[in-house]
Amino acid sequence: MGDSITRLKLSLQTLMSLKSFKYPEFGVFNQSWILPILIPYMLVVGCNNHAKQQSDGAVPNDTTRSFAMGEYWPPKPVADLTDKFNFNVLTVTECAQTKLSNQFDILIKLKRYSDTTNHQDSCLLIAFIKEKHSKALVDSICITSLFYFDNTFANCDSVMSFTTKFNSKREVVDNYFGDIVVADLNFDNKDDIAIINDYGGNGGTFYSYFMQGDKKKFTIDRFLTDSVTYFPSIIDKSRQRLITQVPAGACCLSEDIYTFNKSSKTWKHTGHKIFGE
Repeated sequence: MGDSITRLKLSLQTLMSLKSFKYPEFGVFNQSWILPILIPYMLVVGCNNHAKQQSDGAVPNDTTRSFAMGEYWPPKPVADLTDKFNFNVLTVTECAQTKLSNQFDILIKLKRYSDTTNHQDSCLLIAFIKEKHSKALVDSICITSLFYFDNTFANCDSVMSFTTKFNSKREVVDNYFGDIVVADLNFDNKDDIAIINDYGGNGGTFYSYFMQGDKKKFTIDRFLTDSVTYFPSIIDKSRQRLITQVPAGACCLSEDIYTFNKSSKTWKHTGHKIFGE
């Protein structure tokens, strides 16, 4: 509970500072509808996340919170708590991504800020999803993280797409595919989104996975986010599998296979190997 309250504090000031702002290509964003979503999410969903992940057989990740705004709509009224906390905004980064999908564009807004009481840096990322042709704002994604490096989202070119092939030939080092990766990850011919949530350790970068549903609404895939975490080195569309290849110690490589059941729309861990022993 304490960690969730801390993350809530660190998120409130950034959201309040956003207020209303306009982007020529992405329209208007107003804080009035995001605050009632984020606050109960951090207090309720954040506190209950650990137990839910354990019941699903997933690995709990208490350093980040990821969700699509549509999952918590309509919002419930909440009290304004921002006058109780003090924050310093350290950096603000904005990137408009128009080459990652033929179905939508993405606007990224990242704020890195510090709680002046606890002197703890944190980050709030909001991804605005815009329909490619009509330019209508169709969804938003929010991630809070304590483990973004200083260069995370600093370079707008640090992205990759397996559908448009943008930067897809770029060398992948330490399982870092980019800050944002677009691909069809559940084999339904719709572009899905993976967004970095933690730079991880020896195995590489951790991602949050958002699957596209009807009307370009996105829902977080908890199994991929909490149990797979790494971006797959191989996307096997013919057999509907994702294969991760992660360093295991100084000499070995760990390979895990995850197979998607289209009927039940669930994932199953179907294989594991260690190479180089």
